[in-house]
Amino acid sequence: MENTESRVRILKGFADESRLKILMLLNIRPLCVCEINYMMDIALSTISAHLKVLKKAGLIFDKKEGRWITYTLTDDPYCIRLLNICSEGIDFSEEKKKLASADRVMCAEKLYE
Repeated sequence: MENTESRVRILKGFADESRLKILMLLNIRPLCVCEINYMMDIALSTISAHLKVLKKAGLIFDKKEGRWITYTLTDDPYCIRLLNICSEGIDFSEEKKKLASADRVMCAEKLYE
């Protein structure tokens, strides 16, 4: 039964457009909250709520690096396979370009303007 409950939590994590986009961004590289905010332009409180759901589902984990908390995609093969299926046919090239120009210092400056 635990495996079924785990799968339901995972599917709930995928069942929101913003959370799915966060997962796709994390599939490019690990990100901090300010980088996610830069990429998605949604409220920090909303991002935090989404990250909490994703973390509870076991889809992401966080790591403290100095004053930053970096979020990383899980390495669970089932979750990665599901993300790849959900990502099929979605062009993420513009997001990859935008993300290449994002860095934590720039994001932090934007947050505190």
